[in-house]
Amino acid sequence: MAQDPSPGRRYGGKTAAERDQERRERLLDAGLELFGDPAATASIEELCRRARVTTRHFYALFSSAEEVLLALDARIVAGAAEGVRRALDAGPADLAGRIDAALRAYAAPFVADPRASRVHFVLAYAAGGDGGARRRTAGAPLAAVLGAESARLSAAGAVADRDLTRTWTALMGATSFLLTDWADGADPADLETVIADLVRLFVAGLTAT
Repeated sequence: MAQDPSPGRRYGGKTAAERDQERRERLLDAGLELFGDPAATASIEELCRRARVTTRHFYALFSSAEEVLLALDARIVAGAAEGVRRALDAGPADLAGRIDAALRAYAAPFVADPRASRVHFVLAYAAGGDGGARRRTAGAPLAAVLGAESARLSAAGAVADRDLTRTWTALMGATSFLLTDWADGADPADLETVIADLVRLFVAGLTAT
């Protein structure tokens, strides 16, 4: 079997690391297609077929299909976190306005692609083993954005003067549940209503002493 050129050499104008990154992204894209479709089977063989990646290269990047799922979830969360950060950077000064902007930015990738909603809110939360710890790691970018925002709001006197860590966690949990119900049709309300309810919940939770 032919071996990849050494990491320092180029093949087709790309280094081994660049080719591995491309394969990884193709596998994550294939994962979005398969995990995002309730009727599909996200086997390693099917992931490789859709991504045009050999099983040898698959196992050089991932140990299982579940690892692809969790890496995909991490990519989705990182994108959502970046959207929230940009929304807060450009957002209004008042508490309700900033929360509204952040929630809309957080919801945007899930509204745009229901497959992302299924991956993040359903499958990643059901992952076994140490999936909980890995989900917390995947959520680190969003936690960092919210931590910075909490510090900014505290310094401005816009929120209660107490440790808000558990409050933020509870509020984001409520956000996940409500957006999941909205996305899968269990909640007949429109998105504007859901976000308005969440804004009221966030303001109440963050200002309570």
